[in-house]
Amino acid sequence: MSCRILLRCVGMAIADKGMRGLMGAIPFGECIYDIASGAYDRYTRECRVESRMEEIASAAESSMDQIKDQAREVLAEIRQQADPQLRAKLDDPLVQNKMLGYLEQIPGAIRASLKRPSDPSGKSLPKSFTLSSADDFRKILPTRPPRFKAGDMPVGNWKLLDLLGVGGFGEVWKAEHPSLKGIPPVALKFCLSPDSARFLRHEGELLSRVMEVSANNPGIVKLRQAYIESDTPCLEYEFINGGDLCGLMSEWLNMPKERRTLLALQMLLKLARTIAPLHTMNPPIVHRDLKPANVLVVRTADGKINLKIGDFGIGGLATKQAIEGQSKGASQGEILTQTLRGSHTPLYAGPEQQRGDPPHPTDDVHALGVIGFQLLVCDLRRGPTGDWDEELRELGVSDPIIAMFKQCIARQARRYPHAGALADELQNLIDSKPSTAAKPAMQNIASKKSIEADTTTTNSASKSGTLNTVFLSDRMNTESTPIPLSQHNSQNINVMTPAAYMIVLGILGSLYHLLALSFEHSRYIVGTPFLLIALTCHVFVAYS
Repeated sequence: MSCRILLRCVGMAIADKGMRGLMGAIPFGECIYDIASGAYDRYTRECRVESRMEEIASAAESSMDQIKDQAREVLAEIRQQADPQLRAKLDDPLVQNKMLGYLEQIPGAIRASLKRPSDPSGKSLPKSFTLSSADDFRKILPTRPPRFKAGDMPVGNWKLLDLLGVGGFGEVWKAEHPSLKGIPPVALKFCLSPDSARFLRHEGELLSRVMEVSANNPGIVKLRQAYIESDTPCLEYEFINGGDLCGLMSEWLNMPKERRTLLALQMLLKLARTIAPLHTMNPPIVHRDLKPANVLVVRTADGKINLKIGDFGIGGLATKQAIEGQSKGASQGEILTQTLRGSHTPLYAGPEQQRGDPPHPTDDVHALGVIGFQLLVCDLRRGPTGDWDEELRELGVSDPIIAMFKQCIARQARRYPHAGALADELQNLIDSKPSTAAKPAMQNIASKKSIEADTTTTNSASKSGTLNTVFLSDRMNTESTPIPLSQHNSQNINVMTPAAYMIVLGILGSLYHLLALSFEHSRYIVGTPFLLIALTCHVFVAYS
């Protein structure tokens, strides 16, 4: 099945509301919201729900050659239906190339949004996938037309294959060697803005340190090469075939809350342990742009999840650009699109970083706290603001865990000083089994009514050494928990439980029954009542 209806609806929306952005008169991000809304309205009118899902799935599986043919057909159709003024614009070869370039990148954007640990290729629709609003539609659209196109060779011997991402820093492409197929593919991050190019050319020492550190740290995406003197400066990273934390959150939506809490702490611990050695270097290396989109997720053959942090060495620049863009009035469409993709940098930056203070390890601690909160609530749109602590309590998160998050996002002087300190606290919380920390206090504790006071029996048993443990069955839980007698006050614990009383009564009843039977002539007078008592006692004993 083709995805022509999808491409046509997007193309028509660009023709109606995005031509100024396409031609560069205004930033494309300022019209992405209108484009997504217009395309979604058209798409829902022209396609039933089932057909929409089929088209999205088809687009995710389409090859570049297939998409190129469909995009050219769609552009010809749009031009034919356009009024004379719009047709004149679409006849401009530059506009045609930009329109085709944008439409051709839609399948790549769809795959990027669908990537997750269970499908790192992003070519299948998860059960949680929906397309029921303009916000959902915006997630599958490229944020702007790309500078390059598939097949280009702008640097070295690398041929561009798929557009992996677009942001303020530039574009990220998957690339392969055109003739040496045995060489693994790489990820090329192009610096398209003048600020990005200047930063790379003045931060050679930092990039050298990152290259050295990433080679020995399995939790960091390896920086392999820096083409800082090229016409378009570029960083070459190892290619990670997986999704990011955004995709992982979508898989956690229907997970039991206690398990989600434990997994969130474990993910956060992995990130903190990865960053900790860099924070202790002299001078420390601070990421400054930790966010879900920069944390790549890889599932191993045995089902385990590995995390790899990307963009080390350029996070400070990315954050600076994002904060400056927001202060200059970035459009709501741009901000919302970035937020939905877990890449809205200012959401994770602390107040000191937003003020422009020098880098400090606590910048990363703050970002980790925000990421951890989002993992718990499975919501990328917001951070820990308002009554966020009460919200976590309602989800069953324990007070010690909430206190840990509070310390992460507190003012700088009160935060954990570096990721290593945060990692130690996370390890303590995990070791104390946080998944059960939020259960009611009465759980695994026997009610006082289930224990009868019998000081004499308890003391004698304890002295004789014949009784070392009392098993208390919780009426709220079928499990029995061994509790040493030494931990309890003998006046409050009675070894003679109701079951023991029943056993004694049963024995006495049996003896009286035998005694009654020995009086042959009195068995009808005496035996019957004692028989009833014996039977009753035996029933209670069996029940206990």
